[in-house]
Amino acid sequence: MMQSSRKLFFSFALVFSGGVVVGALGYRYYDVQVVAAPGRSGPPPNPEEVRKRIIKELSERLKLTPEQSKQLDGIFDETHKRFMEFRERHHPEEEAQRKEREQIRQEHNDKIRAILTPEQKVEFEKIRQEREEMRKQAEKKKGPGPESSR
Repeated sequence: MMQSSRKLFFSFALVFSGGVVVGALGYRYYDVQVVAAPGRSGPPPNPEEVRKRIIKELSERLKLTPEQSKQLDGIFDETHKRFMEFRERHHPEEEAQRKEREQIRQEHNDKIRAILTPEQKVEFEKIRQEREEMRKQAEKKKGPGPESSR
């Protein structure tokens, strides 16, 4: 009887220890994969770094010529300046301002399309749709903004 009690005790201890190890490893995996995932915490990215990353991605995926890359850089400069002017004049939650912001975004995309070949335009539309979907997902995670309370 004493022998079987010991076996039972050590079996429970082994199972408990195994659970602790699996739990610790699972927590570590969760912590590394979910909590420390890029873009989920920490300071917001530097706008200039984001701009460079976007221009680099567009240049690579669209296979832009050096001249097109130079024009793209100018388009980003102009659009940035317009958004800065826009922010100085408006509060983003107002409908008229939202429409103006969308117009600036549309003109930005139109100017980019104007420098692209037909093949590049197809890829650009894919990229634009990917970014739009990411933007919508980000808005869903944020929850409804001030416009929805009206």
